[in-house]
Amino acid sequence: MTDTTPPSDEQRAAEALLDRKLDKRYPAGEPLHESSPHEIVRGDVAMVLRQHFASRDDIWVASNRNLYYLRGIRRAVVEPDVMVVSGVSKARLDKLASYRRWQHGGSIRFVLEVASQSTLRADQHHKRSRYARLRVAEYWRVDPTGGTLCAQVLEGERLVKGRWAPIPVTESENGSWWGRSDALALDLVWQDEELLLYRPGEEVPKHNLARAEDALDDAVVDLRDAQVRRDEAEWLWRRAEWRADRAEQRADEVEQRRDEAEQRAAAQEAEINRLNELLRRDPPVEDSEGDDPQPPGATS
Repeated sequence: MTDTTPPSDEQRAAEALLDRKLDKRYPAGEPLHESSPHEIVRGDVAMVLRQHFASRDDIWVASNRNLYYLRGIRRAVVEPDVMVVSGVSKARLDKLASYRRWQHGGSIRFVLEVASQSTLRADQHHKRSRYARLRVAEYWRVDPTGGTLCAQVLEGERLVKGRWAPIPVTESENGSWWGRSDALALDLVWQDEELLLYRPGEEVPKHNLARAEDALDDAVVDLRDAQVRRDEAEWLWRRAEWRADRAEQRADEVEQRRDEAEQRAAAQEAEINRLNELLRRDPPVEDSEGDDPQPPGATS
């Protein structure tokens, strides 16, 4: 019976410490250049598969992640263009630089390699045998040039008793290629220079649904940004009005103080003029020099 008890905080802390330590020892793959047809196909498929399995916490979709398959041997590594692993913690693996098979466990249900001139031989030989030993359930290859690199644009194989068995792939008159992945429960269709993923029986590829969802998300983000900008503009307008009112109030206060100062100066000037006029009309009597005058009849 499987133990469904959630890990304790101490166990989570120990796992996080171990993950950081092993991420340094088993690093991620090389950065990818997103402008090439190879990377556009890889990125589109990874995006759609992440959305397809969004509700599954135990299924992890990886792209440009090193897969280390032997403990202690860093050269024992392969880097699938797209990989789907079940029976693992998606939340945990999303945070890590690489996938260590012996540490994280799980089953690799699906691998896609997008052909390029530099990786074609490895995709068809070395990686093919390596994925068989790793018990990958399905291995798919696609030529993003539409047939320049490979005679068959879309090719799939299923592991049966340790050996690869071909998955039927049909080429239509309009140049599209179609095959069904039981591991994903999706149809893979190469059409108009894109690898599209369909739910069986549906006519709208999940790529288009994903893009519509992305467009809606972008519109929501744009609307929120516009609302934020509008709120900021309204605040700046109110702030400018407040500052203008405050400046006008301060100007009125300065004008009022100036008027009061002028009134005080005028009052002081009027008082000085009044005092001067009083002095002009009734000047003070000056005392004569010498002895004080004696009253009449007084003798010295």
